[in-house]
Amino acid sequence: MRPEEQAFREITSQLRCPKCQNNSIADSNAMIAADMRQKVYELMQQGKTKGQIVDYMVARYGHFVSYEPPLTAGTVLLWLGPGLFVLAGAGVIIARARRRDIL
Repeated sequence: MRPEEQAFREITSQLRCPKCQNNSIADSNAMIAADMRQKVYELMQQGKTKGQIVDYMVARYGHFVSYEPPLTAGTVLLWLGPGLFVLAGAGVIIARARRRDIL
């Protein structure tokens, strides 16, 4: 596989199809994925870097198309939320256990 083909495959594998949601644009048969692959090819022909191409797609379709969304307050909450609930639950259990010992 030529370096250009490998770079194309790498970029299209890292972009999510807006219609299929769980497929990359490399694996999707949706029309929008075909359009996105064509745009990636055009941008590569213009000499754009991988980062510039991904930035273009994110600007056009939103962070949803990236399998590596940026770290924001919302995404931090999604990652830390379950752990915080577990800690809160453990705190409640410990507090109730101590209260029973006192009574």
